[in-house]
Amino acid sequence: KLIEESMYELGFKPSYQAFRTQASSMGNAFYASNNHGTVCNGGMAMAAVAFMDVYPEEGAWFVSGTMKGMEFNIDKWYTGAWYEGAGYWEYALGYTVKFIESLRGMFGTDFGFGSLQGLGIAAEKEIGMHGALGIYNYADAGLGKYYSPEMMWLGSEFNNSKVATKVVKEYNGKFPQNHRQYGESKTLALLWYDPEMIGEDATFEKDFFYEDLDVITMREGWEDTDTFVGVKAGVLNEAHSQLDSGSFIFESDGIRWLQDMGAGSYVDGYFESNSGGRRWQFIQNRAEGHSTVTVN
Repeated sequence: KLIEESMYELGFKPSYQAFRTQASSMGNAFYASNNHGTVCNGGMAMAAVAFMDVYPEEGAWFVSGTMKGMEFNIDKWYTGAWYEGAGYWEYALGYTVKFIESLRGMFGTDFGFGSLQGLGIAAEKEIGMHGALGIYNYADAGLGKYYSPEMMWLGSEFNNSKVATKVVKEYNGKFPQNHRQYGESKTLALLWYDPEMIGEDATFEKDFFYEDLDVITMREGWEDTDTFVGVKAGVLNEAHSQLDSGSFIFESDGIRWLQDMGAGSYVDGYFESNSGGRRWQFIQNRAEGHSTVTVN
């Protein structure tokens, strides 16, 4: 009873206000085109489905609302690469998959969200961002490996055994502790692990061009000592962007010789990205914090 009432007071009520007026503490999160929109709509859809037997009218209303809300950001997957950087690729994908699975679990259909253009190649796009030491962590991303359990879902969903095999071989069943709870990753891995999808082949193309992001990655091969290079151009006014156009990373012999500093601490002022905003005072976001040309 406590959980049901708490969900209604702390979840459904403020979310309803945000949907209808965009005047709550969450602002226009449900209509955002960035990861915030994916997370809020995906999370609310899960809650609506989970409590549908207790709050059927509210649950139905929220499912309908989150489907409309997801339309503002779901098309960001159209090339398979999330535009806010490789770190938020994993974050947004997690809630996109949960959203799709929630619809399927309740209604027996995902209303077309699961066949979204680009979703079928999203796993290989993220794999292509990896060197031996971790992701190409441009924008607000941490240096680490982002082989999430949702990648096993993608492997099974789109019959790509190489993806599922890569995830299992990379971690041997042990997922990293990044911004998500480790227990959640293990639970989802149990749900989406399919032994029939695990094979021997886990090799991919050596070079990846992310046309919509103006990013390219290149490598000698997929061994830990192989040379890996990532180059970033692109626009600088997207969510989580940094002043990193023209920057690059270089990795060889198991060492990342030229690095990207990745994300700074999300403290007060970090997201003030307007002209003169405090975001550009953080070294991680400035041109001086990247391997690129600085003109002053």
